[in-house]
Amino acid sequence: MKILNRLTIKHLLMNKKRTIVTIIGIMLSTALMVGIGLLTSTFLQTLLDEQIKNNGSYHAIFEEITKDEVEQISNHIDVDKSYSYGAVGYALVPSANDYKPYIFIASADEEYFAYENLLEGRFPLNENEIVIPEHIISNGDVDYQIGEEITLEIGPRVSDGEYIYNNGLSLIEVYNKDDSYINEKLEPKITRTYKIVGIMKRSIYEDYSAPGYMAFTTKSKDIVNYRTFVEYKKVSKTYEITEKICSSLETVTNCSEHDNLLYYYGVSAYGNVNQTIRSMLAITLFLLSIGAIIVIYNSFAISTMERKKTFGLYASLGATPRQIKYTVFFEALVVGTIGILLGILSAFLGIYVVVLIMNLLLGQGEIYFTFTVNSYCIIIPVLFMIFVVFASAYLPARRSSKISAIQMIRENDEIKMPRKKVKTPNWIRKLFGIEGEIALKNIKRNKRKYRITLLAIFISIVLFISFSTYITYGLQITDLTEMGDYDIIATSNNVQKLEEIRKEEGVKESYLAELTYMNVLDVPKEYYNTTLYDNVYSIGSDNFLQISALIIPDDEYDELASNLNVSNTKAIFLNEVTINRYENGLRVSYHTKVVEKKLDTLTLSSYMDDKSSQINVSLVNGNDYLKKYYYEISSPVLFLSEKMFDSLALTYDEDSFGNILTIKSDDYETLYENLNKKYNSLSNVSITSPMMSYKQEKNSLLVIKILLYGFIVLVTLTGVTSVFNTIYTSIHLRRKEFAILRSVGLTNKGLSKMMFFESLFFGIKSLLYALPVSFIFILLIASSIGISFKFGTLLIPWKAILISIVGVFLIVLIITFYSIQKIKKENILTFLQNENI
Repeated sequence: MKILNRLTIKHLLMNKKRTIVTIIGIMLSTALMVGIGLLTSTFLQTLLDEQIKNNGSYHAIFEEITKDEVEQISNHIDVDKSYSYGAVGYALVPSANDYKPYIFIASADEEYFAYENLLEGRFPLNENEIVIPEHIISNGDVDYQIGEEITLEIGPRVSDGEYIYNNGLSLIEVYNKDDSYINEKLEPKITRTYKIVGIMKRSIYEDYSAPGYMAFTTKSKDIVNYRTFVEYKKVSKTYEITEKICSSLETVTNCSEHDNLLYYYGVSAYGNVNQTIRSMLAITLFLLSIGAIIVIYNSFAISTMERKKTFGLYASLGATPRQIKYTVFFEALVVGTIGILLGILSAFLGIYVVVLIMNLLLGQGEIYFTFTVNSYCIIIPVLFMIFVVFASAYLPARRSSKISAIQMIRENDEIKMPRKKVKTPNWIRKLFGIEGEIALKNIKRNKRKYRITLLAIFISIVLFISFSTYITYGLQITDLTEMGDYDIIATSNNVQKLEEIRKEEGVKESYLAELTYMNVLDVPKEYYNTTLYDNVYSIGSDNFLQISALIIPDDEYDELASNLNVSNTKAIFLNEVTINRYENGLRVSYHTKVVEKKLDTLTLSSYMDDKSSQINVSLVNGNDYLKKYYYEISSPVLFLSEKMFDSLALTYDEDSFGNILTIKSDDYETLYENLNKKYNSLSNVSITSPMMSYKQEKNSLLVIKILLYGFIVLVTLTGVTSVFNTIYTSIHLRRKEFAILRSVGLTNKGLSKMMFFESLFFGIKSLLYALPVSFIFILLIASSIGISFKFGTLLIPWKAILISIVGVFLIVLIITFYSIQKIKKENILTFLQNENI
């Protein structure tokens, strides 16, 4: 057996090109499997770390509970860790920010401080020490220093006789009938003197809308109520355990799970979300597994074809079928070991570079990706690839061991000569000449060899279209969560104030609109989208639908209509809606059209009377330019000019309208603080910044898009390389065949013509098989995603299908003629004499 091993090694070295082709096939498949695992682990771990950094590592939170209940929770059998802080109260400080006039004192236990970021000094050790946040100095302009002692009068905020200790509730204003207002009041209960011992970063538990800068002491006896964070031993049981603990408490007013964090652990309260993730993962792994098997099987099938004469010589010298089979397995061991090791190395190097590129593209954003390696991402793919290598070698080895020695030496088992004459259509000879007829007859006689090439092209098409379907749906899903194209929103009944805000320094772009609500009447049922009609709005028999109406200044409306390429005499109806519904243990997102048929007019009315009026409309699907204006994507939206609205002559009262200004800024955080200081104390102006909340989410969406496109590039590259390896090697194995044809008079032009026909045949036949199978996978992917996301219509990646159709012919022709050109340059005798590639 040792001599057969030595001969196998010698054969691999002598046939370097064929050996390299086989190793590349294994390496690419391994790199893809391991790379996907590394990319997934890096992506999920980074988002998990970012979620923990920004919002904490707790699995559930219990608010406004007693000290005894804190003990009860921390000693619960299912709780791994718990940490708490208790509200002591608020105190007025000389803050320059009218929006945050308080310091909010909380007393935390020692475990809690491990989750806060200390900048200077240390954390407090007793109830007379305090650590303050840095932004009380930078944002509130309060001149506090480490070592300084401060005396504070502490108590609850009082509004309409109600005590408020929740720092998540922003400043509250109680309005009187004469439109004046009374600010909430502070009612001091205790006076305490604290020594400042440290400065920390803003607490992740301090809301941006919080009226108090969150500072911490410890071991205080003045705690009013507690807030406890818990981490469970079994994350997968979070929802069940939280419900059980919550039901056992007497005074708890709010129990909630950390849904965003749990999502990255693969845990969701909604079973359909988990089902969607599992089914998508199963389809992905199945596709990758089949792709890897076919790529590697092709390599060994071609290898054994080329070695059959060698196997015949072994058999004639006494080698048994078992020994021949063992030889193929030994070859699999050698090339498999090299290919798998190179694949692992390539995956690590490739994904590391991808991570660097993602960090470069994100710049100095909130998310920074850290290359993460989990053992299962290597062990499972490697074990799978070992199985695939030997399983792929099994069939060729078994087939080779069963063929007689004389057949293998003569190499006449591949081409089966049927008793009946192989016939070809007359049009083949007319179109392609004798060369085309020879090529088709050769294909019909030598089906097994050509089947290998077809398999390589087939799986490449299926993989490309299937993963393009993931991109199509993935981009649609990310659009469900994307916010508008603005940083700050200012709302007020006073238009003059908003016009004043537009002129503030730091405002780069601004768009003003007036928001109200209207009813759409008399639209026939068959016009409405079925998904919308049946599942979302349950529109009644009177076909009544409430919509949001954005009234835009005439000059701005003209600009909007021009950018959307619609007439400025028609209102713009945004014909899509996105809604999340939570019911019966399900979370379903709907993203669909409002009406299916074209509408030229809408009949509108207000909720105040029975009057109605018609208006000409243009239906517009999603457009980035519309995102510059604020609109509620959870309801259908109608954009109209002031002139159009006045022409409707509907009855409204003044309270039915709200003016909304959207603002873009290069430094929205500074602008947001400045606008709050200047305008937020006014009773009729509200300043909010969605970007402050959505910054992390927007970065996450950008990364998801980068990963989706990177993934399709990786799959495409693997498919193209597999096709190249298969066709290139197959053509080189046929060099004796080409030499014989050329020796009997086939010209170089005739050879090219023959190979053109073969390439055309490969392309057409592979598409005939691959496109129907691809559509099956499109339906499977749509079905799995449709468990949680409803898009109204089936999303088909038409661009990817077109690219596949054109790309198959282009790639096959390029590879074929590249290989043929190299063969044409060599001497016919070289082909007839040379036994090695």
